[in-house]
Amino acid sequence: TGIFIDIPVIFLVDEDLQVGRKVPNEKIEKALVIIAKLKELSIPFTATKIVGGSVLVDGNIKSLFSLNKDLKWQLASLQLVWQKNRIESKRINRIDLRFSKPVVIYSK
Repeated sequence: TGIFIDIPVIFLVDEDLQVGRKVPNEKIEKALVIIAKLKELSIPFTATKIVGGSVLVDGNIKSLFSLNKDLKWQLASLQLVWQKNRIESKRINRIDLRFSKPVVIYSK
């Protein structure tokens, strides 16, 4: 019997990691909050990357979040876009939440 452990994988891109140096906690914590919200909304994803001041979530829907802006607002916007999408049944390719209004790109 196999044991399934639900551990998120977060890639730190462009981070200068060294032995004895701590990983930036705030960035990791925000990425974990984003992952939890994606799971709550049942949005599938394959990888999470922290690149500079952004979090990129790869999957069927690519999502971009800013680490420097209000994360609660970005997650609330994501939830509204996702709910609207479920009603309209369009296929979203990418959601960019780094701006004052979410940018949603649909697949053809």
